[in-house]
Amino acid sequence: MKLKLIVFALIAVAIWGVGFQRAEALSVSINLVPYCDRATAFGPYTLSYDRNNTGLGVEAVEITITDGVGTVLYFEALTRDVGSSFTSPVDVTVPYVAAPAYNPLIVTIVSLEGNGLAAESVYRNTGTCAGLPEYPYQGAPIPAGFQLHTITCDTPVYDSPAGSPVGENRIRAGQTWYVNTTAKTAGDGSSWSEVFVAGYKNGYVPSSCVQ
Repeated sequence: MKLKLIVFALIAVAIWGVGFQRAEALSVSINLVPYCDRATAFGPYTLSYDRNNTGLGVEAVEITITDGVGTVLYFEALTRDVGSSFTSPVDVTVPYVAAPAYNPLIVTIVSLEGNGLAAESVYRNTGTCAGLPEYPYQGAPIPAGFQLHTITCDTPVYDSPAGSPVGENRIRAGQTWYVNTTAKTAGDGSSWSEVFVAGYKNGYVPSSCVQ
């Protein structure tokens, strides 16, 4: 089944070169999660095509999932008329074409270079597969005291114990994340677990959602 997407955490990273025009790229609203043998785009999700990077009135986009050493696990090229959009009300799951050998598993969605426009990365998400070795990570290191745990419920990611949700970011039941083995107690007495989100500021989820 073709994976027609949009992404949950919108990350727009523009790569500009000399002579490139500026135009808004694909708009995405999706949670695309990589697992050990498949990836799932949780519905509802929407993908809106915003710029003509082909010169033909359509936007060309590529969705790629790789493991920690760059092995391509899934690839799909999409095109659609500028000004149009695709929305799926349901979850869509696709199998991998190869088995991952190293963590992390990395999802990227890129609006391609063309028609005087630079390539633009519009979505990135990472996941892990329990039991696989971790390839040397070039970003924020996994903090000491964090271990892989399975999440047992759907939950927002909070900025502090019993704090505020961070945008619309959510962690889903069945995912595995690096979690601090020492829980923290909020002022109201509730227990919270710190989750490594591949950055320098971690999020928190209720400890009751961590197995």
